[in-house]
Amino acid sequence: MKAIKLEINLPEYEKIFRILHGVSAYANKGHPPSCQFYNVTGAYILSKLYGIDARPMMGAAFIAYSYPKEPLITVAKKPPKIV
Repeated sequence: MKAIKLEINLPEYEKIFRILHGVSAYANKGHPPSCQFYNVTGAYILSKLYGIDARPMMGAAFIAYSYPKEPLITVAKKPPKIV
């Protein structure tokens, strides 16, 4: 397996994570932050402060753990192709 050069190292990643986690914990009174918060804010920090071409990428997943009597329907829109 070929090694890939990382744009930031682990201590830098951990620093960004801890800052985002602390801000979210303060702003949301201890409730866990959403992955969207990390995704959007992290991409902004990587782009503006580190000069990395980072974009937030989000998706959706659905899991039926208690199947109802009615059929379960999930709908997701296919994301646009990124060039």
